[in-house]
Amino acid sequence: MQEQNTINRPKDGLVIIRQGETFYGIYSSRVLEIVNEPRITAMPKQPDYLRGLFNYKGRIVPVLSFGKLCGEERKEQERVCILFSLHHQTMGMLVEDVTKMIYDEGREIPCSEEERIRDHICIRKVLMETVPVFVLDLPEVIKRLGTAART
Repeated sequence: MQEQNTINRPKDGLVIIRQGETFYGIYSSRVLEIVNEPRITAMPKQPDYLRGLFNYKGRIVPVLSFGKLCGEERKEQERVCILFSLHHQTMGMLVEDVTKMIYDEGREIPCSEEERIRDHICIRKVLMETVPVFVLDLPEVIKRLGTAART
């Protein structure tokens, strides 16, 4: 019999990205490819978080700036594009660096109230050795983009 406090989560790898001094994780099952310094075509009159379009294997893919999604201004430092699939759509997200891939062993650590308020785009916080990693909730990120675009 299973304890009531046990949370069943699929065991999956986490692609670890660094943005500034903070580490984030994206479940590897969503990641299609990682591209260094992709050729992105900027589009006029688009929101700041949309860096442009990228030709991925003959498909035009929107590319987002993760730094802008986090409220940062340093988008010129974002040189790595993580291509991911969400709701049967391919999208790209520019980040500063992809550091490694780790196995999510479920070593969850509690979020402070400040982190919960600031980081609604994260579903949980885990430890990578001794460093906290915020696991991204990609559906929530995209949902917030839709809300921001309408305001």
